[in-house]
Amino acid sequence: MKLSLFFLSFLIFTGVFSQVNDTLVFNSKETYTQEFVDSLIAQRLNPYKIEIYKKILESDNSLMGWPRYYAGKGNFVFSKDQDSCLYYMNKAIILYENSDIKRAIDEKSLIQAYIHKAIIYHRRKEFLTSTNNYRKALDLTKVHTYTWKGFILSGLAKNHLEIGNDSLALDYFKLAAKDSMYMTLDQPAIVTHTRIANIYLRLGEKEKALAGFNYALELSKEKTFKGNMPGIHGKLGKIAYEDFDMQLAETHFKKSITYYDEQGIGDDDLNGKWLYKGMTAFMNIRNNNIDEGIRELNEIVHHFDAIENYNRDELEHVEFTYIELAEAYSRLGNYDQARKIRQQHVKILNDFTLQIMEQDMQELEISYQTKEKDASIKRLEESKKQQDIIIDQQRYITIGIIVLLILGIISGLIFWRSRKIKNQYEKENLEQRLLRSQMNPHFISNALNVICGMVEKKSENTISYVKKLSDLFRLILNNSREEFVSLEDEVVALKNYLDLQSNFSKKFYFKINVQDDLDGEVIIIPPMLIQPFVENAIIHGINAAENGKIDIEISKNNELLECIITDNGIGYSETIKIKKKLSKESISGNIVAERLSILKKKFKVNTRFTVKDGEKSGTRIELYLPYVLDL
Repeated sequence: MKLSLFFLSFLIFTGVFSQVNDTLVFNSKETYTQEFVDSLIAQRLNPYKIEIYKKILESDNSLMGWPRYYAGKGNFVFSKDQDSCLYYMNKAIILYENSDIKRAIDEKSLIQAYIHKAIIYHRRKEFLTSTNNYRKALDLTKVHTYTWKGFILSGLAKNHLEIGNDSLALDYFKLAAKDSMYMTLDQPAIVTHTRIANIYLRLGEKEKALAGFNYALELSKEKTFKGNMPGIHGKLGKIAYEDFDMQLAETHFKKSITYYDEQGIGDDDLNGKWLYKGMTAFMNIRNNNIDEGIRELNEIVHHFDAIENYNRDELEHVEFTYIELAEAYSRLGNYDQARKIRQQHVKILNDFTLQIMEQDMQELEISYQTKEKDASIKRLEESKKQQDIIIDQQRYITIGIIVLLILGIISGLIFWRSRKIKNQYEKENLEQRLLRSQMNPHFISNALNVICGMVEKKSENTISYVKKLSDLFRLILNNSREEFVSLEDEVVALKNYLDLQSNFSKKFYFKINVQDDLDGEVIIIPPMLIQPFVENAIIHGINAAENGKIDIEISKNNELLECIITDNGIGYSETIKIKKKLSKESISGNIVAERLSILKKKFKVNTRFTVKDGEKSGTRIELYLPYVLDL
């Protein structure tokens, strides 16, 4: 991590200043021109020469070029003193912003300043501040030639990855991969393709992830940089492991362990450390050295038990550890301990889901409060400016003051109205996020009931069910965090859910038919609105039916997306009678109704759903959703 950031800093510096002056000296008797100073700005100056550059500027107060000095000074202290680096970079930015004459050659120096600030704030885990600085640097590259733009795009991608914006992180990594100059460098090229593959794996797109990891692997074989080889083999091994291809998993784990043994694991590479230990435990268990494998796995458990909240990489290590522990105890014949391990695994998954929802709520609240504070500061600043204008205009005629007051009132009304509209939108968006977050526990509760039943029956399918359920949880969590998701992603989530229910709960047949002219990648819809109806069809509709069947038809209907869900179960009327006898209320139905009501107001379309008996048997649900084209 430190090596890559130092390397990045070096590339940034050489990308801005391309020439070297080996004979620069200061002569106090010489009169330096602005043209000469500007020629130095375009050069690469070492720490000694940057001080000579400073003396030249100090020799004549009329000379311009101070932003270049402070940006260069900050670069030289970057690896030793981050606080000093921030001071110098901020000084460069402030001097330029406060200068009466804003020159392009001085502005270009700010690219370096913003990038160094972004790197420092990323290290301090202040990802939003880091992102803002990367964006400012990126904006400057649109008006100034800059060679290493790929580093900026990669930095933005890493920030979005840290705060959970996987889709945005993927977009920025893809843009970095299109930067031909950036991709000529071995390490950035391999790391970028590896991270793209990693994101695809998080998003549940396993085929794209496999292609990406294999491409990064082949690239690593061709290039001199081999630092990602153990991690890539580890990921490929995990994918094979999840697909129950233990022979392929063992092959990749062996190669990963060999590379780690050759290269070593850095003290700050915790991800590599626990990946290595998990793989060696796997190999020990497969080689019947089970006690040693259990010891290594318990060491991993002990480490992660001390962590209050897991991130997604840590959860991956924990899941693998608990699955392997259960496997180890099963091989020893200690099925009671294996069952306890599986129950703990399920609890960890549930806790992580609740943790993610809580983080979402906190982010929403912080974001809302921050925007309110920014708006308040902006109003105060505008008010102060208006007062200054009024004081200045008092020196002139009264009519000027009246005109300014009228303009101020109009501006205030416009600002008030725009703020009101903005707040209304944020309120509706917050309500939508709250309602979406309520649907996850309902879905999780039903899934946990199935797991408990399988555990009590000591079903051989328990591990397989938990793994598939884990994949489905990830996909649903990613979808539920977004206000809109592609129709394609929603259909994939539905298919995975139906596959899971049909294979492990009660066997039934299902079919999902999407209208031919609908582009699933372009059409985006609110997530988690179709699934509750499908879940009701399984639980209350076809649960008691032989040869149960569910059909889902998705098509356009004027300005809405029409989703028809039919089953051959007991029918809507009978379901209502049973619910009345049991005094049960449909929680998911109420949540869907509330969400549709909000969407109806927001998009000014007749979002709705109707439930009625089928023509011959079963239930027919007609659901109408708003959609947007993401062109």
